[in-house]
Amino acid sequence: MSKDVNRIAALRFNRAINGASIIDWAMTSIENGVETPSLILLAGLSRSMPNDIEVDDYFVRSLVELGYKDPSPDTFSVSVS
Repeated sequence: MSKDVNRIAALRFNRAINGASIIDWAMTSIENGVETPSLILLAGLSRSMPNDIEVDDYFVRSLVELGYKDPSPDTFSVSVS
């Protein structure tokens, strides 16, 4: 899971994926047995018109709940191409 989290976080912090993709990731994580309070809330957000501020807030909270101590753009790096 950590490789997936690292990649999705790097893509999101680089604005290479949209809020709907983050919501999809949250839903898939829950389907795969990974649950945190914020991940559940994130998965329940509207995919059709996601509020980026809300998505980012729950996404960062989810990362903290998954054990990432400093979820920020500097923490996650990946080549986005």
